[in-house]
Amino acid sequence: MFPPAHPSMAGHEPFDSNMNGFISQAVASLTNNKCRRCQHVGCDLKVLDCGCLFHVRCIQIFENQPLTVCPGCHSSMRSLFLLPMDFNEIDQAKAAAAAMAPSSKRGKKRKNATIARLNPSNAVGDDGGDGSDLRTGRWTTEETHFCDQLIDKYEKGELPVSDGVKLNDFLANMLKSKQSRLTKKMKNAKLSAKTYKHSTGCISDDAEAKEFSQIEVDFYESIQCDLERAEIRFHMQKEWRELFSSYCVTMGQCLDADSWLSSVEELDRRVSQAKDAARMARRKVMMGHALSQDSMNPQRGVFIEQAISTDPNGSDIMSSTDAAMHTFANSQKRLRTGKERTLKDFSSPFVGKVIQYIQRHQLPFEHIDAWVPSFVSQGDDNKPSDGPSNGGVDQQCRLCFAGFASTEVQVPPDGSRPVNLTSQEQFDLLSFGEYSSKFSFDVGCGLPGRVYSTGICSWEQGVENAPRHQFERCGGAAQWGIKTVLGVPIPSPNVGRVVVLLYSRHDRARDPEMVRRVTEELTKLMPTPKWKLVVDVGSAPPTPDDAKGTDKRVQEVLKLLAEHTPTHRNSPYSPYLPGFTSLRLLLLKRNRTNHDDDLLSTMLESYSSYLGSGREPVEIAWMMARDYMLLTQPSNQMNGSSFVPSLQSFQPVQNPPQHQQQILQPQLGNVQPSSVIPNQFQHQQLQQIEALHHAAQLQNGTSPVPLGAGLNPNFVGANSMSSLGHFAPSAGANSGANGLAVLTHFARQHHSGLGSNSLFPSSTSHPKGQEK
Repeated sequence: MFPPAHPSMAGHEPFDSNMNGFISQAVASLTNNKCRRCQHVGCDLKVLDCGCLFHVRCIQIFENQPLTVCPGCHSSMRSLFLLPMDFNEIDQAKAAAAAMAPSSKRGKKRKNATIARLNPSNAVGDDGGDGSDLRTGRWTTEETHFCDQLIDKYEKGELPVSDGVKLNDFLANMLKSKQSRLTKKMKNAKLSAKTYKHSTGCISDDAEAKEFSQIEVDFYESIQCDLERAEIRFHMQKEWRELFSSYCVTMGQCLDADSWLSSVEELDRRVSQAKDAARMARRKVMMGHALSQDSMNPQRGVFIEQAISTDPNGSDIMSSTDAAMHTFANSQKRLRTGKERTLKDFSSPFVGKVIQYIQRHQLPFEHIDAWVPSFVSQGDDNKPSDGPSNGGVDQQCRLCFAGFASTEVQVPPDGSRPVNLTSQEQFDLLSFGEYSSKFSFDVGCGLPGRVYSTGICSWEQGVENAPRHQFERCGGAAQWGIKTVLGVPIPSPNVGRVVVLLYSRHDRARDPEMVRRVTEELTKLMPTPKWKLVVDVGSAPPTPDDAKGTDKRVQEVLKLLAEHTPTHRNSPYSPYLPGFTSLRLLLLKRNRTNHDDDLLSTMLESYSSYLGSGREPVEIAWMMARDYMLLTQPSNQMNGSSFVPSLQSFQPVQNPPQHQQQILQPQLGNVQPSSVIPNQFQHQQLQQIEALHHAAQLQNGTSPVPLGAGLNPNFVGANSMSSLGHFAPSAGANSGANGLAVLTHFARQHHSGLGSNSLFPSSTSHPKGQEK
């Protein structure tokens, strides 16, 4: 937490660098409070104990006389508290700028320091160098006026600046401007000839202090771009506070700057992260470009990982760049701590020993990689086997990548004393190593394959411009500046021979004596490659449920049955209701058996046949129900009796509703209890109807009918229609809870009203025509 703004708060808490947004609302409110002298916001200092706020240019510091009384309220004080940097405004501006594209050509060209830091994808370079961060462009009237005020106060010694600072350096740092931009604007000012000498060290006149702050605000407001305005405000606050902290050290003033230093560390961390992000983004683009070039026309026997060659911007490139970034970060951390690399820091002990030999003897190479033979199947272009083999008829030998490493120093082309590689050069070599790991070569193909097959060293120069048949990785060499390659065959006790390639970023002249020494020394290392098992997990096969749900005809049949299922018992299609219901339940069934799948396949083919013949939907629906009842007939037959209705296909003719009601009501009304026990076939019919109805009720969420309702003719339900849309009895007839109870009772008690092939009494409606 940060110190509270209320004057009565006596102390302050230390700065918390782990906070989200990095600065609390308390400090944000402090920076928005007005200065005690100039009455403008953007204060830099807080007086402990009283809480008064000041700009660093609005408070006077005396040499070797620490302040004990607040200059604003004249109360006693302990020390000054230097406020940490406020990242809120610039973070908000960055988020707003990321949501919109640059609207003008000027906005694209005018890049400043923090824009390049916080938006690395738009930075000119990934080094974050000053040349690409400085402000350029024309001078506005407000900027010119503010620059004149800075020069005036500088010459009067009224700024908190240490003695000896040159005017051109002061203006360039404060305005974040190029020296050439300043000299072009002020040609005769002789900026480099003037040095600072303090007098009061602050703007002594209150009116001038207010005027200076107002001119500064006008300069901020003249910047149109929100992100650029937030950046220049952030940068100038940082510069003022850095100058004041150095000034206090010179004057002997006590200053609490712990929170300020923590915010500076946070700023450095952000800058480092932005540089790394920009470097990674650039490397991904470069690797994709290099691989796309080399994979366009690969030579015979040269293999590139399929995922890389087909998708240069894919996840494999990202993972490779991330790995290079991780290795680079570890090497930078080790350099900062001063630790030397051990063999554990390399991909293998052999590679580490080669690098140590190169650095110890100052050989003119900065990067190496190793290639070992492995047997792969002839149909597999990218996957080596997990160990050596005798090479059967279905296998062939291929040179596969076995690790890489880079040195930390390089020998200049003139042969002088070795110098350290820059971070940029180190990351380029790491990127080239990750890029090379995507390749493999048949024996005799590519530089590793040629060295392996001949057993003769090969020294190649100018490989960045070499044709692809001479150096197959010329695209990567051009991207990362590889110019010279030396291939050395090394005997191996377990695989016969391995190949080591040494690379340099400079054009190295051939040295046969050095090649002989390198070969002899590396032979003594006795490389013994070992294989690791890599499991390639492919995509999972589709589940049976997914395969079953792929036929769109299932949904079409379900829709057809839902539209044409008979809902009234007088419907001419009512005899086929069990077929409608059973077929619908089969289509909705999730876990089907093999028998169900065969049955469903037959019904779908039947549907396609009927649909192709041009029949009406209602006709297709009842014919599908009829076919399903036929297919399931063997399980419902008993003693030669058939449960299926008449198989005659018809075009029904509806009788008037009054006539049908007159026919049906007497039959229902004449039902009398019978002492005759229903035969076994009728009992099966009754059980099947009850089971189907019970399953349909459970599926649709409706409570099933009590068993007593199906046997009691006097049971009357609240509804005259079931959840399945079963037939509703006419008024005056005994009704069940869902319209099926009375029919069940009728089927059990009234044998004379049931035909051997029908669930209902014969109606006076007869079909027209017959279909064979």
